[in-house]
Amino acid sequence: MKYLQLVIILISILKLNAQPAFEEVDFFLRYRLMFDDKTIVVDNANIELMNNDSGLIYAIDPTIDNSDNSLQGFAVISEADQGQSFINTYYILDTYEDQFHEVRKGLVRINVQIPKLDYRSIFYELARLNIFLVDVLNEERFYDLWDLLETDNIINEKLIMEKLMSDIKLTAVEMREQMESPLVEEGPFSGNDLFTLMENVEISDLSDFLDYLIARPRKYMGEDWKISEVYATWIVSGAPRVVKN
Repeated sequence: MKYLQLVIILISILKLNAQPAFEEVDFFLRYRLMFDDKTIVVDNANIELMNNDSGLIYAIDPTIDNSDNSLQGFAVISEADQGQSFINTYYILDTYEDQFHEVRKGLVRINVQIPKLDYRSIFYELARLNIFLVDVLNEERFYDLWDLLETDNIINEKLIMEKLMSDIKLTAVEMREQMESPLVEEGPFSGNDLFTLMENVEISDLSDFLDYLIARPRKYMGEDWKISEVYATWIVSGAPRVVKN
């Protein structure tokens, strides 16, 4: 009996001492300017932000090229809450404040703690950069950051890849009924018609494209993109690839 009680006590102590593993990671969270032109909120959902957390401000502006020129200043969390948090903004130059209010939306790069998992998928990396891919019919996201934080794994990654390829193939079939397929004129797919390439998309091709998004994210951050459209654009543009070490 005493032995059993000792075991129970030891198990209780272990549970009390067991701390969940966390890691600190930079996330890009969307901000938006409310209609009063004064209230600025960050959409942080299940990511826990704290008062006085700070981060860099980047504008989302199609007139700004794919560079760090979109960096405007920094933000400090003034009122943290789940779902959305309010921020105060500070600018590198006074002129950026007017530009910020014209843009009305952008990204805050902020360091947060998240659960540490043994595996992180390519879709976690995209979501961390605030790049989201949606389907062509309903514009629904194929993945969500808040789910990936807790349940990211290689099986779900493969399932999402299959869904992306199905959407690309469906789009190619639908487009072939509406127009003649254009020929790809540059890159590794040069000489092939676009719709056939989309109908025969393979995981390796899709992986190359997703790696490219992560390596060159600035153009895509802070927006939702139809996978079939951006994948087709990537192919027509020569399918640039990332050289891995």
